[in-house]
Amino acid sequence: MTYTIKIDQTSQQAQSIVDMLKALSVDYDFIQIYKNDEVVDLSVVTELDSRYEYIIKNPTVGKSWDEVKQNLKSQWKITNY
Repeated sequence: MTYTIKIDQTSQQAQSIVDMLKALSVDYDFIQIYKNDEVVDLSVVTELDSRYEYIIKNPTVGKSWDEVKQNLKSQWKITNY
């Protein structure tokens, strides 16, 4: 499970919490600090992780890249790929 916590650093108390979390992240790799401009869309990451786990557990489901590529080529009549 992943938590996202937004802390506005406008107060000294907020800055103190951010500093504490930064210090903890050095020793604990499960804590990751991102600035606003570095935020990763966790919903996309979660969805990709979920799909990856599903395919690992169900390897016969789906199509190979070669099958998908051939299907696309035939739909678009592509011959030089």
